[in-house]
Amino acid sequence: MENLLVVAIFTMWTCIICILFAIVFLYKKVQSITMSVNNTNTNTNTNTNTNMHPVINDLFLPLSDYGLEQGELFPVLQFTEVSGKVINLTERNSRGLIIVFLSVNCKICESVYQGLKLFSERHPYYDLTIFMESPTPEEVIQKAKTLQIKHPIYHLTEADLTITRTRKFPFAYYISPEGIVMSKGVINDGLRDLDILLKIGAQVREAS
Repeated sequence: MENLLVVAIFTMWTCIICILFAIVFLYKKVQSITMSVNNTNTNTNTNTNTNMHPVINDLFLPLSDYGLEQGELFPVLQFTEVSGKVINLTERNSRGLIIVFLSVNCKICESVYQGLKLFSERHPYYDLTIFMESPTPEEVIQKAKTLQIKHPIYHLTEADLTITRTRKFPFAYYISPEGIVMSKGVINDGLRDLDILLKIGAQVREAS
């Protein structure tokens, strides 16, 4: 009789343990299914929001609608810099060209020169040329000596200002190797704004 009681108690506890294991297993299973459904809903919401609200490009330069049109051929593809060297922009072995319009009498331009040097060091595969407005070429030469400018410098004439439709300083164009305007805008902060100019131009080239 005593043995039967022991067997009964053992069987009862075995059943209780099995039931507990079954409950834990079912709980975890339900929890896993719930998490899977939640993840699916989250992904669906994310995709829906992405479609409704596409990423907005926050790259911007002031007066980006000024001057030559994007996609237009730059009208001064060959010039003689103040040193006397003739330069053809489309024959240069680079990924593109940055043309910076400056003026010897522009006070804001003074903060741009150091940025030009830093930009060239950061982006050696892009050529950078300065188009400088001044009453005489001699003033441009003196400015270059004073600031120790190493980039090619071209003296902007009144005719150049007219055909480029650009009389704002400091202003810059990113020109493709083929001579096409990719991006443009005011560059009050030399290095930062030139980086933005390059990024916008690169996006335009990829999209075209």
